[in-house]
Amino acid sequence: MDPRRVIVFGDSCNDIEMLTGYENGYLVGNALAEARRVFDRVVDGIYCHGIIDGLQRHI
Repeated sequence: MDPRRVIVFGDSCNDIEMLTGYENGYLVGNALAEARRVFDRVVDGIYCHGIIDGLQRHI
């Protein structure tokens, strides 16, 4: 699969490597402050609502 077509979401520091590996990586709105300090693409919604917000950016 083309990595440009992959969309990934995370909420903590253990997700940072995955998020930086794809151009469409996002932290959800309830992401930990530590993760927000090192990764700046954050969607507004929390939990599953954040995933929906992120997916809507690509529709």
